[in-house]
Amino acid sequence: MNTIKIRKFRSSDLTSVAEILQNAFPNAHEFRGSTSSKIKRNLRLQFKYGKLSVIRRSLEELLTNTYDEVVFVAEDISKNKVVAVAKVGPITRDVWSLRQIATLPNYSGRHMGTQLLKRVMAYVKSKGGQKIQLYVRTENASAITLYTKLGFTIKNRINLMTKDI
Repeated sequence: MNTIKIRKFRSSDLTSVAEILQNAFPNAHEFRGSTSSKIKRNLRLQFKYGKLSVIRRSLEELLTNTYDEVVFVAEDISKNKVVAVAKVGPITRDVWSLRQIATLPNYSGRHMGTQLLKRVMAYVKSKGGQKIQLYVRTENASAITLYTKLGFTIKNRINLMTKDI
């Protein structure tokens, strides 16, 4: 029985998402030397006001409110715990950017990333998006394997990967 449910982020997920991101990206400037409460405050502001950068892109996006950034989580419903997160947002109407995807270490290898990424791709397609792009570190072999398995291709030396959907 599958105990994982992919759903949109809720504010009650904030503590779990902060833990996931801090574990996944310990050297990221936004997490380095930060307390858990500071990370949660920054994430709350980021999730709440992230669409402001999108709104600046075009009047159409402002008026239709169709192209907001979205955060999905993978919840282990048997433990009532969020164990993975993915964040995607538009660059243009057609091109979207996967901005973050991360899993708790003890859930690694359980296909959370695959499930989240498939949900992200379906969401982007439902919004009229035609391409998803992301950046991945060269040394992140497991992520590159995941993205390649799902049809992404490396476009340049800085590991910009894209997928037409």
